Amino acid sequence: MTVESAARSAVETIEYAKSRGLFVVFFPYDTTRTDFESIRKMVKAGEEGHADRIAVVDTVGGASPEGFRHLVSKVRRSPRSPSRSTATTR
Repeated sequence: MTVESAARSAVETIEYAKSRGLFVVFFPYDTTRTDFESIRKMVKAGEEGHADRIAVVDTVGGASPEGFRHLVSKVRRSPRSPSRSTATTR
């Protein structure tokens, strides 16, 4: 699956959940091991699907606190990224 097809699927899935009245938290999986352009595309997809929250997560727990802080800051500064991004280290 390409990043573009994953992003399209994410938008469709988020829109479906929202149309059913659900609160949607969208988090692209494995963001700490993914190139930034792909992360940006997935965050944009979450925004286009109107997710209530978009979270940047360290799903494998391999990021240092400083590295993760840098990643979240970069996502927040990227064009069209939502200001309500949430950081978690689960």
